[in-house]
Formats: sequence, structure tokens, C-alpha cells
Amino acid sequence: MKNELRHILEGVGYSSLEAVGEAYKDNGATVWGVQKAHSRMRRGNNLIPEKKRKSYIAPVVEEPKGIIIGGVKYKNDADACRKRHVKYPTFRKRLSYGWDKEEALGLKSRKRGKQYSINGEDLTAKEISEKYDRNVATVADLLKRGATPEQAAGLTPIQRGELISQVEYQQKHGKKRKGKIKVPENKSTKEQIGKRMFFRNKEYPSLVALAESYGKDSELVRSRLSKGWTVAQALDLEPRYTFNKVVYKDKTYPSKKSVALAFGLALSSVYRLPKNKSLEEGIDELLNKKSPKGKKNEAYYRNHPEEGNATGYIYLCRYNHPKIKPAIGKVFYKVGITKDIEKRKRLLKYTNSTWYQEDTMLNASIVEAQIKGSFQDKLTRKFTARDLDGKGEIFEVTTEEARKIKIFIALDLEVQKNPDSFRQMIRKFKSRSH
Repeated sequence: MKNELRHILEGVGYSSLEAVGEAYKDNGATVWGVQKAHSRMRRGNNLIPEKKRKSYIAPVVEEPKGIIIGGVKYKNDADACRKRHVKYPTFRKRLSYGWDKEEALGLKSRKRGKQYSINGEDLTAKEISEKYDRNVATVADLLKRGATPEQAAGLTPIQRGELISQVEYQQKHGKKRKGKIKVPENKSTKEQIGKRMFFRNKEYPSLVALAESYGKDSELVRSRLSKGWTVAQALDLEPRYTFNKVVYKDKTYPSKKSVALAFGLALSSVYRLPKNKSLEEGIDELLNKKSPKGKKNEAYYRNHPEEGNATGYIYLCRYNHPKIKPAIGKVFYKVGITKDIEKRKRLLKYTNSTWYQEDTMLNASIVEAQIKGSFQDKLTRKFTARDLDGKGEIFEVTTEEARKIKIFIALDLEVQKNPDSFRQMIRKFKSRSH
């Protein structure tokens, strides 16, 4: 029938989907939407979304309670921190210290120090001194010795004997002073060193004087003593043995580093010794091992005196490479050692001047290693093994710096022969060469 009610929504019948769409047009529904819902097998009230039905009542949303800080309403603590430009972790940390929320947000200043109540007002010792025109040290001293805030402010008189004396307070709360402390040479101490010290039957006015008499930094000595070192160990008069000590050929060394320094070995090589061999076998193998390309190091010459005492030369030659150019105002110089200087001069490429000094191969190898260490920042990386032999010994220096290297070689060779007379001279020269 033409007027048959085919669709019933919310108790009202409609003859077609178009009629349903027109009826709910004011609520935001459309004919196309109703038809789409009907094609998806929705019937009755389901033809119209719940929020677009005439009987729909929106739920009442309660306004968030929020918090009020300093007369301003915020959603929560995090919202207050964002608006007051305070980091939330800082805000929480301040609350854990006992601050209130206004102080934590910076809305009011926080009084620092202990507070005392005078006439209903909380004041610090400094504020008491400022308000009542009293010396702040006097106020603080009276308060810590038992005076009331009114007595410290001068509002109430103090009766004789009412407070403890300053001497009694110092004896009870002050730090005890130490007098003469005798530190045994063979015993460690973690106690605070006093003014005077006794070491090896000699009295020193202070730890600083003791350290200076042995040429040591006082802070370094103090730090070592605090870690349990003996005085002799702190002054480097005795080796300090730890669980890392090493025994090699019936001699004890504090660590593997000490062994490496004693025999001129690379520290990394000593630490990487194979585990299937004993430490003594590994060190012996390193000492007898030649470096790459047949070059022998200081350790080798020390363990082979017949070669170490042979005549050798340390040379310094200038390089003029046709393709690789130095920086403006600088030149390339190579440092090396050899047994036959004439043969070496013939084999060197791109050189126009060679300066050399004659000595033993051992001393020449020692000086060469010291030059590399002292002038390490002058070594250049512009050369490769294809460019020339000994690429790791090329320095890029000025003419004046090359002259210093020559003087360094001459002085250092002399030191190897007479170490006692030239030791101070070398130290001064090395400090100036940097």
C-alpha cells in the first residue's frame, strides 16, 4: 500500500527511507546516510546514529575539580608546572624537601635555614639580627647555646649560668684538634694528618713540608695516605704492591705496567700476552722479538749487548718530496738510526741534507724513541709506505724546530753517557721544546 508505514523509529512510523531522512534532517541526519545504514541491514532506531536521534540526551560532563595554588586554578600539578615554567621533577623534589606548593612553584620565596618563632612570626637567625639590630654571629651563638629566640633578639634578659659556655659547647659539638701524630713508616693510616709529622726519626712541621722535602706534591701524598698507603709508598720511596703485582726473574714489580716501563715494552703487548704461556715466557718472547721490517727496538738492544754496543748513527735529514708539500713555513724532516750512515744516505730518497751523530745502537734507539715521544704532535700523516721508508718518523716542523731536534739529539746522547750531570739540563730543554 502506498501509505504503509514500513519504518518505525522512536515510536513513529515512516513510509520510506526518504521520509526518515527528512524527519531527522534537523538533527544532522541525511537521506543518503539513512539509505547507507539500511543497506548494511540496520533497521528501526539503528537507521539513525544514537547522537542524531530526537530522544538523545547528552550526558552531563562534570567540570574537573583541579587545584588552587596561590589563588589560581590549575588542572593538576603538572599543569601548574607548565604554566609557571618549573620543571616537574624539580617541583616534586622541592616537595620532598618539605616545601609547600607555592614555594615549589616560585610563587613565594622560601626562607632558608632554621626558623624561630618570635611573637607569632617565623624568622631565621639572620632576619632576627636585621629586625632587632643585633650582630648575626651573636644571635647564632646564643641560639646554639640554648637561648630562646626572645633572648637572642634582646627582648628578654639572660640570667647568669642559664646558657652553656662556649668552651663546653666546643667540647661537646666542636671538632677535636689533633696534636702530635706519629705515623710509622711501615704502617698505613687513614686518619687525618695533624700539624706535625714524624717520619724516619725526623720531625716535620706539616704534611706539606714532608712532601716538599721529598719533592712530591702535598695533595698527591695526602690522597695516597687517605687510601691506605704507607708514608714511604706515598713518597715513592717504596713500591706499592697490590693484587696485580708481577714477579719476573725473582724480582717483584707492582704491576704489568711497571714491567713494560722497566724493559721498554709496549704496555698493550704485555697485557695481551697469551694465556697458554707463563708470564716469564711471554716477556722473554717480547724482549727477543724484532719489530716489523727487521727494525730492532731498545728492549732488543738491551738484551743483546753485542749488537747494542755496536757503533750506530742517529740522523736527521730534510725531505723535498715532488708531490707531497708541507704547510707554509714548514719543512719535512726524518729521524732514524742506522749502522752504516753512508749506505743509508745513498738509499734515502728526496733528501738534500743529512745531519747525524755517532754513538752506540742502544743509545741511538733510546734517543730516537724519546724524540718521537717529545715531538709527537709534530709527526705528519701525509706520507704512506709507498711514498718512502719509515713513514712514521717524518716530522713537519719549522727550521727553528728542526734546530731544536738537533740540539735535543746531541744533549740526549750525552745524557746516556753521563746521566747525572745532564739530567736537569734535559728536563729544562724538554719543557721549552713543547
